[in-house]
Amino acid sequence: VLRLQREAPDSPLIEPLSRIGHEADRGAGIIDQARQWIRRDAPAPERLPLHGLLDHVRALAKPRLKRLDVALDRSIQPDDLAVLGNRLAMEQVLGNLIGNSLDAFEAADRCGWIHIDARRAADPGQVTLTIRDNAGGFSPERLARPFMPLDTTRAQGMGLGLVITRR
Repeated sequence: VLRLQREAPDSPLIEPLSRIGHEADRGAGIIDQARQWIRRDAPAPERLPLHGLLDHVRALAKPRLKRLDVALDRSIQPDDLAVLGNRLAMEQVLGNLIGNSLDAFEAADRCGWIHIDARRAADPGQVTLTIRDNAGGFSPERLARPFMPLDTTRAQGMGLGLVITRR
């Protein structure tokens, strides 16, 4: 990327290569966090402005969103709303939920929308994040046990995404 920026600053490869580098760094962080999770070491929480966090998660999902013709929008009230937490964990949670939604769109072979709503909860100091889509939802049987480990309806699924997300 550095060489391309120096020798061919208008190269169309700069953006995808930069994204690959960022994803490699993110993957290394996820592996480190998984090690902490297994050892039960809690990473230090940080203040996470939701606009930036959701922009980043949307950027990560952008290629699939575009390919599947799914719109992802958000509503954040108040505009400067932030949460206290672990950035990688929040990215993993949101990425998993959005990925599940995109999997459902892909399986149904249809386009649609995903909406993320963030607002202060009734309990001061808490935030409610709601993710909705029109991909079809869970079957009643699956909805009765959404966090069952190693239970998946997808051929490529491991049945751990929502379990990890819940934790």
